[in-house]
Amino acid sequence: MSIQSKFNEFFNEIISRTKTNKIIWKPLTTYSANGNLEDLFQCANDMADFFANRIKYPNSYYTNNHSAGTLFLIEVYHPTTPFSGTLYLISLDKHVRRPINLSSYFNVAQGDLVALRIVIENNLVSDQVDLEGISYFIDHFFR
Repeated sequence: MSIQSKFNEFFNEIISRTKTNKIIWKPLTTYSANGNLEDLFQCANDMADFFANRIKYPNSYYTNNHSAGTLFLIEVYHPTTPFSGTLYLISLDKHVRRPINLSSYFNVAQGDLVALRIVIENNLVSDQVDLEGISYFIDHFFR
């Protein structure tokens, strides 16, 4: 199996497991790093220039695998433009500690990364929904 095929299976599995909450993503704002994340990601292959661009933290996420490392989905934008930024899927191997821009290396389409972000955000929102509270509200609204 080629590395491209292996990655395609990996990416599809990420989406599948995220949909079923087998992979738990967290907002990037909760990531504790020893240093600036932009400095860390600048070391990855084919990354945006962080002198002119910034990470859009509210639209960026990460997930940890204790045996392999951390996977990031980050949005990078230029502060002077009203347009959405570019999404990057970055791995940070626990042992190597060098970030790899998987989205560039494997030519992942922005649409596919947006689909992953939508799944992540849907799961984060569903975790915040109190179904009992909604049920109580519905039951008592017209009383």
